[in-house]
Amino acid sequence: MFELKVASTHEIIEKLEEYEKENGVGAIVSLSTMCRGDRTVQYVFEIANDSDGNRVLAPDKDRYKRTKIEISAVLDDSLFPNRYKILDK
Repeated sequence: MFELKVASTHEIIEKLEEYEKENGVGAIVSLSTMCRGDRTVQYVFEIANDSDGNRVLAPDKDRYKRTKIEISAVLDDSLFPNRYKILDK
């Protein structure tokens, strides 16, 4: 069998909740997957705390910020340890 590197929904939800506690509701402006030389996969969300229109037009331009949130990759087998037991039935 083979294993995939994936992002855990649990970790994504935790990190987004942390973001909202600090910044309020945000807008996800990009999602990316990064692969490093050692084949370690990492997921990155870039979140803005205001609309892009307000970034351009609002008088208080210093309020706008983008935050990168990194989500670590885990092997899918670690999320679903009983997967092979189900296949053996």
